[in-house]
Amino acid sequence: LGTLAMSFSPGIFLLAFFGVAYILYLVKKYREEYYFFFIVYSIVAIYMAISAARFIFNAAPAFALTSAIAILWILEKLKIKEAVKEFGKYKGQFKKNFRKAVNFTRAVGVIVIAILVILPAVWSGVDAGIPYETKEKFDKQIYGTLPSIMKPNNTTYQRYSPWYFGGFGYSLPKPEYPWSRAWDWLSQQDNTTPPEDRPAFVSWWDYGFEAVQRGEHPTVADNFQNGYQVAAQIITAQNESEVIALFIARLLDGVYASQGNKLSPEVMNLLEKYLGDEKAKKIEDVMKDPEKYREEVLSNPSYYGKYASDISSVNTKYVMIKGIIAHMPENRIVGLYDSLRNITSKDIRYFAIDYRLFPFSGRNTGIFYAPAKLGDRRIEEHGGSVVPYDFYELKAVDEYGHEYDLDKVPMNARIVGYRIFYKPMFFHSMLYRTFIGYSGLDIGKGPDIPGFSQNLSSYQPMQAWNMTHFKLVYRTAYWNPYKDYQNHSDAWKPIPIDLALKYGKEGKGTVDLYPPAYRVLPNDVVIVKFYEGAIIEGKVELSNGVPLKHVRITLFDEYGIPHTTTFTDDNGYYSLSAVAGNLTLIVSTDGDLNKLRLVEKTILAQQEANL
Repeated sequence: LGTLAMSFSPGIFLLAFFGVAYILYLVKKYREEYYFFFIVYSIVAIYMAISAARFIFNAAPAFALTSAIAILWILEKLKIKEAVKEFGKYKGQFKKNFRKAVNFTRAVGVIVIAILVILPAVWSGVDAGIPYETKEKFDKQIYGTLPSIMKPNNTTYQRYSPWYFGGFGYSLPKPEYPWSRAWDWLSQQDNTTPPEDRPAFVSWWDYGFEAVQRGEHPTVADNFQNGYQVAAQIITAQNESEVIALFIARLLDGVYASQGNKLSPEVMNLLEKYLGDEKAKKIEDVMKDPEKYREEVLSNPSYYGKYASDISSVNTKYVMIKGIIAHMPENRIVGLYDSLRNITSKDIRYFAIDYRLFPFSGRNTGIFYAPAKLGDRRIEEHGGSVVPYDFYELKAVDEYGHEYDLDKVPMNARIVGYRIFYKPMFFHSMLYRTFIGYSGLDIGKGPDIPGFSQNLSSYQPMQAWNMTHFKLVYRTAYWNPYKDYQNHSDAWKPIPIDLALKYGKEGKGTVDLYPPAYRVLPNDVVIVKFYEGAIIEGKVELSNGVPLKHVRITLFDEYGIPHTTTFTDDNGYYSLSAVAGNLTLIVSTDGDLNKLRLVEKTILAQQEANL
């Protein structure tokens, strides 16, 4: 509410409510249609802005209108029109006219309006029009111009610069910003295909418009909040099967809308082929009336997942379709998605998570709560904090190190910080699997994050670790054009990891593919890409032709991240699904599994495979 008030200036904000009251009085007195229109529009617009900051633009005309009416009423009470007439009575006699026209009440009224309305509005407008990147420059110009009585002392000014500006504004998307670099990379992908026909991009809705404009790819969710529910379900999905099932659900949305709220015969035949007649019809019925399936979702959390009791009908639809499809064998889910892509000529492949979405600590929980809340996951709200408690818990910490639940903090406790405790659902989420990969739980450690938690500080994240159909395609690495980088420490540049790998192979300068996670990821974007998976089949045998049975085959991508593992059969044959890239197959045996690399104690052989 404070931000909203400052956005319009406190004077205009307060006058707007006075204006609403005055218009209500006019409605009661005159009962004219246009008064009804103004009051309904103003109340709705102001209420929407108070309830959600994104509606502030819609409310701007309402605040302007109602505050203007309030100002006109004040000017009327001050009899400003009479003052103007009085001022013009005696031509050429300025002092006499001024004394007659301006009295103490009028002077105070005009000064108050100027101080509370005009000056703050003008200053805020100027501030808002200056990008944050250049505010300091103009701030220093003002500091140098004003008399000393209007300046803070130099120490204070240097500490809090900019001093006069900074309340409002916008950021210019500089080329070195994380998302600017990510969009530049994405725009170069699939560039032999027209942008509208390229595979779609999905992340939180905040990035939808930029994905289209700067990334030059279609988007699943956008800033008009189209598709935010399915985006929320994807972000919080618990495994690959759920993610692919949600991709299918989104493509079904398009078919359903284009066919007049029904699925086409071709799509129904496809669903029947993979799911059977009963489940195919159930999916169409879910799309027609998801409301009647709410109870089924809530009463079967082990099957559909844990959701809030007031789950919306749209989220119910996606959760139901996800549940129906995701319990099939993964290869059949992929087959269904691939066939549906061919029918619809639509495709979803890219998924991104950035530093803003990731909850790094108790103090910096990011905006993960937003997709959790809007996806109707279970949440608790405490003092302005939204906690998706199935994914993590927050504890308040006092000056003595004692921890408290947020709703059980003693009145006399002095809280100095917050601690976050991650839960398995967080580590299983698509958000985590994309941004980090594995957790301490996966490798026999505690519920810790590699590269960030003290217990795993020496470990590197492996994005899309042990994921069969998703692979890391973008994150930041660093490159120095000089071999003697020690003498050129200021020449390091952030570049996409695929380009860094290329430069490393070419011996071009110095490459740091794996900079410390705690330095890079808190200001980075990670993108993974979906692959249906090429089938790699082979046989492992000794030089004399004797097959090796029950040995482990592990598939690594070019960044050394394991994606899948399987075993040879009794005859030494194996088959696995592979992502694209410069891959490595490692054959290992003798047990003692390395839980991080997914290989056993003895390495028997390795084979390159380019897909």
